[in-house]
Amino acid sequence: MKNSIEAVIFDMDGLMLDTERISQMAWQKAGTDLNIELPISLSRQVIGLVMSDIKVLFKDRLGADFPLDRFLKRANKHYHRMLREEPVPVKPGVFDLLDYLEEWDIPTGVATSTGKKLARQKLSSAGLLDRFRFIVAGDEVEKGKPEPEIFLRVAELLSVAPAKCLVLEDSEMGIRGAHAAGMTVYMIPDLIEPTDAIRHLAHGIFESLQVLLEQFRGGGPDGPDFMFPPVTAVEDSPI
Repeated sequence: MKNSIEAVIFDMDGLMLDTERISQMAWQKAGTDLNIELPISLSRQVIGLVMSDIKVLFKDRLGADFPLDRFLKRANKHYHRMLREEPVPVKPGVFDLLDYLEEWDIPTGVATSTGKKLARQKLSSAGLLDRFRFIVAGDEVEKGKPEPEIFLRVAELLSVAPAKCLVLEDSEMGIRGAHAAGMTVYMIPDLIEPTDAIRHLAHGIFESLQVLLEQFRGGGPDGPDFMFPPVTAVEDSPI
């Protein structure tokens, strides 16, 4: 193998599952139900956050009078209804990428801000639950992303040093958390394009998991090539 990466840690929503769009629709529908105009910029800010941090953000931005409990209950109802109505959408390249990593005996885990029960439910529905050795969820850590705790927990369970872990993320919060954990991190953007700051934290930015897989395959018989391609390289990165 061409490098020292020994494990790959996956985010879930927005990275493997195309569910962030469903979340955004649920937020907006809840706002409509309660005759509240929810700024799209605010609903985008919650991406990658655990629920406790989402509540803090909403209270800070919308004030103490905002009917937070009623709003979250409505949003949760819409979200689960939409998940029941259609199969959980899986991002292109997920299964092929997991197959490839399995061929090279590279262990994988999941670090998701979603609660454990719902995370397992969604991964099971998508046919992905049994593809990972360990799953650490947002309700299993004291501090969620962008803190590094969740990534360090997965690395510990996989018995791999943080410096030898590669994290795949779509959100700014996840990129910051993985970077703080001392791990290599690649970004596959979903709803939010990377800012200049994130471009300097991510070791590589890829259009899709399928594109990332092709990069790995470029390593040929020596194993995955974990170097990011020149077209997405971050010049003058401080890392």
